[in-house]
Amino acid sequence: MSQARCESLVAHNRVACYNAGPKTHGRWSHRRSMPSEPRYRLDPIDPVQLRLLGRLPPQQRVSLMLEARELVVGLIRGRLRCQYPTLSTRATNLKLL
Repeated sequence: MSQARCESLVAHNRVACYNAGPKTHGRWSHRRSMPSEPRYRLDPIDPVQLRLLGRLPPQQRVSLMLEARELVVGLIRGRLRCQYPTLSTRATNLKLL
């Protein structure tokens, strides 16, 4: 009977097992560990919000999109300034790209 020693590699969401047995000849095997629940990167879609945005004329929708982009870029720029306080504005803008 083979003995398996498993190590969890959390950073890569993988599990590595060293199988020391007569059939495996001491090989490492890798398999993906399945998360218990799916990870969502974005919030669920709000149908009411979509309906309201759909009623707006195109120029207002584009205007809202540009304002949202400006907010996100500002948040990222602020985070970069906190991470790299010695960088110039030009260097921060280059990191932003």
